[in-house]
Amino acid sequence: MNDDHPGRKALTIEAVLRITLSFPLLALMLFLPAGRWDWTMGWALIAVMLVLVCINMAVLLVKNPEVIRERMRGGKGTRKWDRLVAGSMVPFALAVVLLGGLDQRFGWSPPFAPWIQVGALGMLVLGDLIFLWAMAENKFFASMVRIQSERGHYVVTGGPYRYVRHPGYVGWYILMIGLAVALGSLWGFIPAAVLLALMLVRTALEDRTLRKELAGYQEYAERVRYRLIPGVW
Repeated sequence: MNDDHPGRKALTIEAVLRITLSFPLLALMLFLPAGRWDWTMGWALIAVMLVLVCINMAVLLVKNPEVIRERMRGGKGTRKWDRLVAGSMVPFALAVVLLGGLDQRFGWSPPFAPWIQVGALGMLVLGDLIFLWAMAENKFFASMVRIQSERGHYVVTGGPYRYVRHPGYVGWYILMIGLAVALGSLWGFIPAAVLLALMLVRTALEDRTLRKELAGYQEYAERVRYRLIPGVW
């Protein structure tokens, strides 16, 4: 590792350990409810997500290692409302995955056409790439909403931020829809819809916080008018 980032080696080790632990857990969450290990789409989903996570990590370690550190460790000043909203999203995210496995076991939903599920994996990839673009461009892209005064927080206006104010969330939406469809469970769409609604609330609250507390954001919001979808919102 370069001497320019003395903490990068430790950061890389920590990130690799987290990945090593998280993917076996994801596999258990998919295959134990499914009651079998020969679920092709389950393995395809894990493989695609593993490749994407490794690409994300490699790109950010080179281009924007501060984002990895901030997203893994955070800092002071996280808004209480964000802890509440983000915390309430967790069980619904877990439900999407668990219901996908359970549906495989009990056959609650009619089979999805293979091309639909493959297309959903493509959506997942597209969403992740948009999410990565936002993270690579914005070194203040935190996992929780806070004004990072200790890091000289300023408004990022380049890259995807030229088009919408929260491009990372655009990627997240596409990714989550792709995940829900790839799992092939109509029942999984219910927690997925709640999850997407909660993220809309979070986006609105974050945008309001940034307008009030981050210098220059109000002017930026006047130039880039839309939060997520140009011409809509």
